[in-house]
Amino acid sequence: MRQVVTTFKNIAGYGLWCTVVGCILGALLVGIIGGDIHEYMTGIPSGPALMAFTGTIGFVCGILYGIWKEYF
Repeated sequence: MRQVVTTFKNIAGYGLWCTVVGCILGALLVGIIGGDIHEYMTGIPSGPALMAFTGTIGFVCGILYGIWKEYF
């Protein structure tokens, strides 16, 4: 049981760290391109939405990486 909890915590940790990295990358994109980034990317209405989008992608990738690292 203890091994299962440790594995779950490790996987969740990867997801959270990758969320932070994804939000930082989104903020960098907003900073580089500017506040009018929604003109270049369809479906992204504003800079904060881009940060939420990249953060979500980072979370999913982090969880998948954590599962891969723990089990393979």
